Amino acid sequence: MTLALPTIPKPIGFGVILRTEIRRHGDTIRALSAALKEGGASISTAQLSQWCRDRNFPSKTRSIRALYMIEARYGLPHGHLVQKLYSLTGYVSCYAIRDVPHQRRTLFAWHLPDNFLVLPAMKQAEIKAWIAQNVFYGLTEFRKYQAKAVKHSFKMKFLVPDGQGLWQPQKRRSSVSADHFGRPPRQLAEEIDALISFKTATLPPEGKDRLGRWNAASAETARRNLGLFFGALASSPDGRVGGFGASVEDLTIAILVFPAVWDWYVMWREKRRGFYTAYERSMVSFAKSLVRNGTGWLRQNRWLASRLKPIAGLISAADIRKAQCAWDDVCDAMQLHAYRRGRALLDVEQVHRSSFEAIETILATDNPIREYRKITKEIITHVQRGGLSAYEEAQAVRAFLMMQFGLHLGLRQKNLRELLVATSDRPTSVLSLVQKRRGELRWRSDTARWEVLVPAIAFKNGHSRFFDGGKPYLCVLPDVDDLYAFIAAYLKEHRPLLVGAHNDPGTFFVKGNIKRKGRLDYDQASFYTDWREAVAKYGIYNPYTDKGAIKGLLPHGPHCIRDVLATYVLKKTGSIELAALAIHDSVPMIQKYYGRFLPSEKTALVMKTIGEAWRD
Repeated sequence: MTLALPTIPKPIGFGVILRTEIRRHGDTIRALSAALKEGGASISTAQLSQWCRDRNFPSKTRSIRALYMIEARYGLPHGHLVQKLYSLTGYVSCYAIRDVPHQRRTLFAWHLPDNFLVLPAMKQAEIKAWIAQNVFYGLTEFRKYQAKAVKHSFKMKFLVPDGQGLWQPQKRRSSVSADHFGRPPRQLAEEIDALISFKTATLPPEGKDRLGRWNAASAETARRNLGLFFGALASSPDGRVGGFGASVEDLTIAILVFPAVWDWYVMWREKRRGFYTAYERSMVSFAKSLVRNGTGWLRQNRWLASRLKPIAGLISAADIRKAQCAWDDVCDAMQLHAYRRGRALLDVEQVHRSSFEAIETILATDNPIREYRKITKEIITHVQRGGLSAYEEAQAVRAFLMMQFGLHLGLRQKNLRELLVATSDRPTSVLSLVQKRRGELRWRSDTARWEVLVPAIAFKNGHSRFFDGGKPYLCVLPDVDDLYAFIAAYLKEHRPLLVGAHNDPGTFFVKGNIKRKGRLDYDQASFYTDWREAVAKYGIYNPYTDKGAIKGLLPHGPHCIRDVLATYVLKKTGSIELAALAIHDSVPMIQKYYGRFLPSEKTALVMKTIGEAWRD
C-alpha cells in the first residue's frame, strides 16, 4: 500500500522565531540559559532547546516570565515574544487564568484572544464567563442541572474483579461530596459480580435459565445503575444528596425483591430531578427482569434471603421472614408491582433533554452534513496554519478522522472507538472479528480503496432486519476532503507518536499522553471527552477570537453525528426508511429518537415535488 501524504505547509512557528532572535544577537542556548538562571528564571538548556525546536511551548508562569527576560536581554519591545506565542499556539500563562481548574486551562486558553492580558478586568471577566457557559457547560437546562448534580457524587463504584478475585480500592477525590462511598462492601460487590457473570456468560449455569445475554456495554450500564441505586440508599438524608441513610453493611442485592425499596428510589429520583423520566421506568423494568418467573436471577437464588437485615422504614423483620419462607411469592408480588409501576410511569414521564438541542443550529440548515463538515475543515485549516507541536498535530488529525469516519459510516461511538486497523494487506478474517465483536478498517489493494467491515454481532441492534440474518456491515470510504491522504499520514506519523512506547491495542483510534500502566484504547468516557473537546475547539464559534466554525453550536458527543445523518436524509428524501438505513437502525427508532424533520420541512418537500408538475 503506497499513498502520498498530504502536503501540509509548515509556516514559521514560535521555535523558529525564538531561534532566529538568539542567532541574530550572537547568543547561544547554553549562554541564554545561564543568563536566565542568573536573573532568577530556572530554565534549563534542554527546555530552551525544546522551545526552539517546537517540541514544547512556554505555558507556565515562570516560562512566560523568562520570555519577558529574553525580550529585555535582546532589546525587543515588551510582550513581543509573548504575543507571538499567543498568536501561534494559543497558550496563555497560568497566572492569567489562575482561577480556572487546572484540567480546563488548555481549552480555556484556546478561546482567549491574543490581547487578553491587556484587556480591562471587566472585559476579561466577560470573556471568561462566555467561555464557561458556551464551551464547558453549554446553555441548556440539562447541562445546568448536570453541572450541579455531579458536584455531589454518591455512587458506589462496582469494579471488575482482578485475577485474584480482589476488589481494587477506589480513591476518594477531595472535590466530591462526603456521600461519595467509592468502594462498596465486599459482600455486595461479590453479589453484583455474580449477577453480571450470570448475565454475560456464554451459557447459563446448569439448572438455571435466563432471557437474553448481556454484552460488555450492558454489563457496565448495570454496574453504573446499581452503584447509583445503592449509593442513594446509603447516603445520609441530611446531606446534599438527601439519601435514605441505610447502613452500608445492611445492604444486599436481595433487597431488590421488595416493592417499598423500589418505590422509595423512584420517588427519590423524581424529587431530585423534578419529574419522572424514562430512566425510572427502565429501572423498574430491570427490577421485573430480576424476579421474572423462570429466568429471573434473584428468583433463582433464593439463598440470598438469608442475608437480609431489617432496614427501618423500608424492610421489617416480618418482611424478611416472609421472604425466607415464601421466596417465590415475594418475587411474584414484586413482578406484578413492577409491571403496574412501569405502566403508571409511562403516562407521567417527561423528556428530560432534547438530543437535538446542542446541534440545533446544524439541523436547521438545508444540508446538515455540509454544515457539520465545517468543523472538519476548520481542523485542517488550523493544522495547515502551523505553529503546532507534533503531538498537537497528531491530536488534531485524529479528531478530523473521528468526525470524518462518523459522517461517512454513521456508526455508534462504541463501534467507532473499537474499530481495528489492518496493518498489512492481509485483513483479519470475518470469523476472528466475530469472536472479537469488533469491526476493522482495511485496505483493498485490488480496488485501491479503504473499507470498513463490522460483523453484525458487534452492533447493539445486530439482530435487526437491517443485517438480514446476521450479515456483516461493509462500507467503502470515499476519498473526499483528502481522507485517504490523512489516513496514510495518521498511520505513518501521528498514530505511532500517540502510541509511543506503550503496547499497541490495535485499534485505529488511540489515546495519547497516558500513564505508564494506562490503556491506549478508548473507553466510552474518554472517546466522548476527546470528541467533545474537538467540537469545543474547532466547532464553537467564538466572537472574541473569530475562531470556530459554527455560530450557536454547543458542546456535544459523537452520538449527535447520527442525528445529523438521519436529518439530512429526511430533508432530502422525506423517507424514514432511508434515514433508518443511513444509521443502520429501524424506522421506529428514527421516529422516536433520530431525525429532526419538522412539519414545515415536510410541507416544503412536498410542495417542491408538486411544483415540478407545473413546469411541464
